[in-house]
Amino acid sequence: MFFAGCMPVEKPPQLTFTPGTPFVLTGEVFDAGAFQVRYPAGWRVISGQASAPPSVIFAAPGDTALIMFAVGNIETPPTLSTDMEMRSETRPIELGDMTMTAYGTAPAAEWDSFMQTFEGVLASLES
Repeated sequence: MFFAGCMPVEKPPQLTFTPGTPFVLTGEVFDAGAFQVRYPAGWRVISGQASAPPSVIFAAPGDTALIMFAVGNIETPPTLSTDMEMRSETRPIELGDMTMTAYGTAPAAEWDSFMQTFEGVLASLES
């Protein structure tokens, strides 16, 4: 065949990436199947690893704060590289017959404002 010599011998790198867990974004709602939650406008969505239970991290613009939801426990909470004093909070959540964990971290100087956002996102969590 004429095109046989054009085929790569090895898999291209983009085919060897580990896919994340499946999810759907509709407007500002993240739906992991096991749970859905509304995230703040302008925040980035970072899906969890395919080999782990469903999870998501929402990152504030400029990566100044994070909110994470995970089915089960969060073994190693995410951190931000910053020289600011940070605060964080971890909460266990019972959602139907599922146990989840919510985690949030933000600069201590912005904690009160962040907690309003965190509580609003937490209140939107559904199974």
